[in-house]
Amino acid sequence: SKMPTLNPKELYDSIRTQLRHRNYSSVKNLCYDLIDEHPTSSEAIASLQTLYIASVKTDTSSSAVTTLKSYYETLILNHGSNSALVKISNYLVQKCKVLLRQYSSALAGFQQIISENQYNYEGLLARWDYMATSLLMQGQGGSERDVVSVPRTDIEDDLTDGDDDRDKYGNRTPFTKEQRKVIRETITNVNERNRNYNEARINNLEALTKSGDKEAEEELTKMRILKDVIKSERPKDIIQHIQFVNSDIQKIFGSPVNNSLNSVNNIPTVFSLSQNYPNPFNPVTKIKFGLPRDSKVNLVIYDILGREVKRLVNNEFKSSGLYIVEFNGSNYASGVYFLRIEAEELDGKKFIDSKKMVLVK
Repeated sequence: SKMPTLNPKELYDSIRTQLRHRNYSSVKNLCYDLIDEHPTSSEAIASLQTLYIASVKTDTSSSAVTTLKSYYETLILNHGSNSALVKISNYLVQKCKVLLRQYSSALAGFQQIISENQYNYEGLLARWDYMATSLLMQGQGGSERDVVSVPRTDIEDDLTDGDDDRDKYGNRTPFTKEQRKVIRETITNVNERNRNYNEARINNLEALTKSGDKEAEEELTKMRILKDVIKSERPKDIIQHIQFVNSDIQKIFGSPVNNSLNSVNNIPTVFSLSQNYPNPFNPVTKIKFGLPRDSKVNLVIYDILGREVKRLVNNEFKSSGLYIVEFNGSNYASGVYFLRIEAEELDGKKFIDSKKMVLVK
């Protein structure tokens, strides 16, 4: 009899389990199954980056990375109406180009993402990747792992009727000129929808701010700060790149260290969650929180789309005091993450707070 098909949540849970055990080959196969069988699910969207991580961990030969790039491009070709899938897949195509040393094409791709995402964190990540790629192009730094690539030009990659791309099974899957045109048009359409949404959001926030809405004013300020920061720059060396990234984080997220908690030996007087330190981090960071009374605690990390990534404290009963929890992001992609704490206060009320964390590899 035919084996029952697992639903998206079951597949995603299996992926997370295998990822914790660093069984990257299994993770890769499960990601393919999830994305192919349930492409419209939120779990499939979450698995796109996981597939990239697992693939890089297992094989960064030219043929393997080209196969992965081709797979993401095929997703864009076949699922043009799925904006989230198209955006993430397009971003990961640029990451694959970097591994293949197709630097000028990757820079053009990151530049487009920067131009179309000046009000959100995807544009910020593209800015950082743009700077890192420009250094690689200058012969500075190093890629995630050494890649043995076959020399070819980016023009050949974009314009030939077919190329050496192969699917996940090793079969030849050339893209015709017409298919590549569809891929480019799909990306352009998704970017246009994203730009229109951001413009409408800005107009709405401006109207709410004029009417005295403080929350709208705060969000509008954050978006304007992002727009001021998100632009393409080419640092002269790695030191300047680090300075640019640190400056971005300072402008957008504020001070990386929150010293509002007392020393670890004292009982705090209020519920509190400190900013993780270091921030940005690679790959380990420490998280400090304080409880003035015994309480059940949830401490969870979410990705930029609001999906749960890691549950550090799972509804555990904690005595009053100060706690330090360590998070290791070695199995996760670079990017912005959100740390959220929830603890029981008196009278059934809950203390809830969140912080932004930046993982940079």
